[in-house]
Order: sequence, then C-alpha cells, then structure tokens
Amino acid sequence: MELKTGVCFGYNAENEMVIFAAHCCGDDEININKTGAVLGLTDCDRLPEEECIKHFGVGFGELNPFTLYIIKSNPDYGKRPNSAWDTGNQEKRIPQVFDKKGLETIKESTGLVTTNPGDMEYSIQFDPQQTVDVLANTHVVDITRERKLQKQKFSNIAILRGTYQPKSFALIGGNGPRDKAVNYVKDKVLDTLEVAFGHNNQGEIYFPKFTTSNVPSLGYSMELEKYWHVVLRNLIDEVRTIAQDPRKFELIGIPCNTLTYKFFEDEIQNALDGTGVKYVSMPQKVLERFKSSHSKKQLKGEIGIFGIGPVADMYNGWSHYSALNELDGVSVEDTRHLEQEIQKIGFRFKQGDVTGAYESSLELMRTMKSKNILVALTELSLAFEEFGFPFKRRHDSLEIYADEFTKEVTGIDPSIIQKSEQSN
Repeated sequence: MELKTGVCFGYNAENEMVIFAAHCCGDDEININKTGAVLGLTDCDRLPEEECIKHFGVGFGELNPFTLYIIKSNPDYGKRPNSAWDTGNQEKRIPQVFDKKGLETIKESTGLVTTNPGDMEYSIQFDPQQTVDVLANTHVVDITRERKLQKQKFSNIAILRGTYQPKSFALIGGNGPRDKAVNYVKDKVLDTLEVAFGHNNQGEIYFPKFTTSNVPSLGYSMELEKYWHVVLRNLIDEVRTIAQDPRKFELIGIPCNTLTYKFFEDEIQNALDGTGVKYVSMPQKVLERFKSSHSKKQLKGEIGIFGIGPVADMYNGWSHYSALNELDGVSVEDTRHLEQEIQKIGFRFKQGDVTGAYESSLELMRTMKSKNILVALTELSLAFEEFGFPFKRRHDSLEIYADEFTKEVTGIDPSIIQKSEQSN
C-alpha cells in the first residue's frame, strides 16, 4: 500500500503562516481545510512546489514524513532541538497529520506502506504507526474527503423505477477472453455499477449489454510498422462487424496503446460514420486527461513516455501523444535511444516473463530525466497493478482509459467510489 503525502499551509489566530503535512493512503484524497482545522488553522491551501524545495530541499513526488521532519531554510538547520516544536531559534518540527482511517486500513493489511525516500529512483517500506510514535508533533485524525456518488447522474430512484440504463459496449482485444487489458476495462465498468447500485444491486439485471471481441492480428502490435496493413484490415473488418451487429452496441473501445497511430484512428472513425456507434479512443482520452491537468496548473515540465517506438516517438508524426508538445510549459522527453530496450521489454511481457520485464522497466525508467512518466505499454500497466509502482508521478494510460470508458458507459466517475465500499 502506498502512502500519499501533501504539504500545505494555513494561518493561525495570530495570522502567522504555518506549514503542515498530511498523510493518507494513496487511493484517498486529503481534505486540506479539514486537516488545517485540526491544527487551529484557516485559509489552508497546498504549498507550491518551489516553496517545498526552498524549505525541505525536495519537490513534489519526493516528500515523505522523514524529509519533512525538518525545515531546511531555518538558520539552525541540522542542530539538535531542545523540544519537539520550538518556535524560537531552534530547528522546527512541522505538524504532521496522519489519516486515522488510513492507519487502520494499513494495520489490517500488511502493516507496512511504501513511499519514496526523498529520491524518485527508489522506494522504502515502513510501519507508519511506528513513525507516528517516533516523530515529534504528529497527529492522528480523520482527514480524507468523503467520496459520494454524483446523485445528479445516478440515483436509487432511477434504479427503482427502472429508468437508469447504462450504454451497451464492445471491447476489442487481441487475445480473446484472456485479454487482460480488455478484462481490466470491462471489470472497471461492472465493479463501478455494482458499487453504485448498493443495496439495490441485482447483479446482471442492471449490467449493460456488452461483448468482447478477438482480433488475433493485434498480436502484431509490437511490430506494427512492419505489419500495419494486416492489422488495420482485420481491425476495420471487426469494427464494421460490431457496428452492424443486431444487438446494436453503442460504444466501441480498444484498450491498446499502439493504436495511437493517427491514421488508424481516422480509419476506425470512417468505418463508424453514419452507424450511430461511438468510438472511444484511448489516446484521445489520455490527452484529454493531460489537458485537464494542464489547465488546472497541475502539469508542467517534461513528460517521459514509456512505450514502444511508434507510441513514444514524437518525431515520426504518427503518435497522437505528440500533441503533448503543444501544451504551454510542457515538453516530451526524447526517448528514441531507449526504443530498442523498451521493444525487448514488450516482447518479454508477451513471452510470459512478467517479473523480469517489470524489473527491467523500472531500471530503464530510472534513466529517464522526466519526473512525470506516462506509462504507454499496456502489459506494464497490468504489471504495476500486480506489483506496485515505486515512482510518485505515474500517469497510466490503461488506468486513465478504464476510468474514462467507465464514465462513457455509466455516467459515473469511478474515482469517487472508495475501494472500501467495493468490498462491502
């Protein structure tokens, strides 16, 4: 389980700015004002990254309870304090607030959490309860946001009256019923609906009509530059078959990064024109997420794309992800020198060496300059689901696509549903 850390600031009764830290499980969201209120602070907000670097010597993605234990900009940085929280000329200990529910969840699981050690190349595991006991000026309270279903889009009344109807869909993959990427997206849709129905859940009765389709030639995706004509012909044939299916599917999805080829998407769209079937594009949904983060000023600097050549190469004019270069203040790292190694890793995944390919991927990522990494290798996304991800700024194309495809089908954002609710 991963520990999420946020550094914030607020103002005390004397109108003095106080910096504080908040920690919770990686899949929860910190309520900044709620956390500040515990410390008697108001007008709370997240501390800008440049201020984090100024005070602690590390930026976003490198913060943890240990790097935050001191304030580097203090004149007496490095001196041993006389007390845990001395506002005089001694080293300061900032307040650190840990989420109570998160600590309980961790205790019921392995008892350990993973985070970075102040360096994005590595990760550490530790017992957060022991950390709370040892560090000074720590607080344990409930500080995460309540995640509520969007009632305006989905309500129990709609279920009871039988008026709620998710959209029917078809997912295309290259490995039939065993296609893990297809199953990942499908399960996200069905799990979200299952949780949303709550006590009214009657299983398959409320599930949408759906099908999964197999195009074996998609297995050539790792060598698409060589076999693109075969893959395209078979893919378009399948798209047309689904569009003409008497079951009248409303959406088509293809959870595959390699089909970011621009002309592939154009041909798919041309095949669906006039059919009433909507194609939900994986690269377009990923780009929309990035553009949204950029508009909120949550994305800047260099982005490294971890994918095979046709996906990650911004210079061949084929990849949709080249549009990232058009965002103000954002650039895509040139990773052409890694193409051959990433290609080998992709083949290792397909050959079944998942653990070895996963470990090689991490080693290669550590050589990339970018702190923001877009994982655009589907098999690697699935490996991260199994083994975890030690880097703090991962943008996962398959995870993004599963969320966005679920929204298209259900009208519900799966990110607002807590995992704990899914187990109830």
